[in-house]
Amino acid sequence: MPKRSTTIRLSQWLQRATALVLILSCSQAWIPLGAPSPPPLVISSLTTADALSFSNPATLWGLRMTSAVVSYISLVAFLDRPRGTLLLNENQYEIKPSQVENAGLGFYVTESLPQGTILGTYPGVLLPLDQNLRKLQQYPQCEAYIWRFSDSKFICDPTDARGKIQSLCTGGNPSVPFSVEICSLLAKPVSTALTRINEPPTGRDVNVVTQENLDERTTTFVLERNVYAGEELFMDYGLTYDRSGYGGSIISNDENKL
Repeated sequence: MPKRSTTIRLSQWLQRATALVLILSCSQAWIPLGAPSPPPLVISSLTTADALSFSNPATLWGLRMTSAVVSYISLVAFLDRPRGTLLLNENQYEIKPSQVENAGLGFYVTESLPQGTILGTYPGVLLPLDQNLRKLQQYPQCEAYIWRFSDSKFICDPTDARGKIQSLCTGGNPSVPFSVEICSLLAKPVSTALTRINEPPTGRDVNVVTQENLDERTTTFVLERNVYAGEELFMDYGLTYDRSGYGGSIISNDENKL
């Protein structure tokens, strides 16, 4: 296993361990033996000096619980943050209905770009494959947008908690308590525009290729050839992609409307 993948798994194990610490703190399991937590009425009657005393059981309980909560929130906000970048500015592309039948929205460039232009890296939350199985079963439509790395150990999921694609990915892991809520408040959202790049219809070629980095767990999108203003971008989804509901022909301009 690559060193980076091992680090990610260790970090996620630490996330679970911190959650356990939080539970233990909230259940007062860390109160020193022989020093039971005082009831609420007693806590409310403590003086300022008592509250600042580290020998006071209520103070210790509060510090430990606060430490556990802060540690948990920090880990969740970091590990379950949305990843990915879009290197084109808003004036260089637009999202509108695809030319491909049943493909939904497509990604179009609004100015000519040369071969080799880096579009960005695929957006989403980095998760071990086994952590996303429950979401896939509950919201199977999200599979259309999930990027599965070639070693089938990790995926990058840009969809929201209900498996839908939004214009921005706010992050969060539905299998981790409060992860979605924490990331929606603290994490920096990333654009999901690159998820709108479709496969080409029959008779058309791809103009985008991908470059996987399994150590960093990133997928970079690069233009394979020169593209021209108004051109839709296409890429190959690979051999395992389910194309059963995917159109293979170009629709006319009159049909290409929401």
